[in-house]
Amino acid sequence: MTKNMCAMQRKFLLAFFGAFVALVVAASAAYACVPFKGDGEVAVTGTPDIFDTATTPQNSGTFTGTPTGGSLRYCESGTTQPGWDTGPEAQADGGDVIVVTVKQGSTTCTEQLDAGNYSVIVNNATTASASPFTLVTNAATVNVWSIVKTTGCFTSATPNGNITLTTSFSVNAAGDGTGTFVLPSMNRVDGTNAASSLCVGRGAATGSAQGIFVPLKITDEFIPI
Repeated sequence: MTKNMCAMQRKFLLAFFGAFVALVVAASAAYACVPFKGDGEVAVTGTPDIFDTATTPQNSGTFTGTPTGGSLRYCESGTTQPGWDTGPEAQADGGDVIVVTVKQGSTTCTEQLDAGNYSVIVNNATTASASPFTLVTNAATVNVWSIVKTTGCFTSATPNGNITLTTSFSVNAAGDGTGTFVLPSMNRVDGTNAASSLCVGRGAATGSAQGIFVPLKITDEFIPI
């Protein structure tokens, strides 16, 4: 009787463990895979203060995604994963006003985000090692912003450093959307070759996973007084 009970317990535990592992893998897949679509841009306005490293705010370039062949890919980097783009990052402080714009891809990658509501998130990691963008040199010896694997806005249910600005950013049937936000206090200032991420997107748990991410360098974590 005891041996039979032990055998049954072992089978139950193995089955439970297997189900748990499958759940974790499924959850990870649901959050980690975000195909990029369309153009993303961040315009920054604000009054420089004594902590600023630049005299004027810096707007981002246009970052164009491509969902072809996988996730986290930009049009410039093609099938490279994670992707990169040569566009300049936006630079902002806590307290700055930012205008986030998405639209249909304006280059050879003409995809667009599906119509619907999206989250707008700043992933400003609490530790430098978790920064979602890094500045690297590509094969053509050009400096590019590259996404760092296993970091960013949709890597888990509660990613490191996420600051959600809205969950109802509206994109229309043409792939167009725009929103204006005031940045709250940030978690930390970004290093020389690192940047935070401004994400417009959604994970598989809230709809068809897709989005567009733009590097956003935080130069001052505090709201100016």
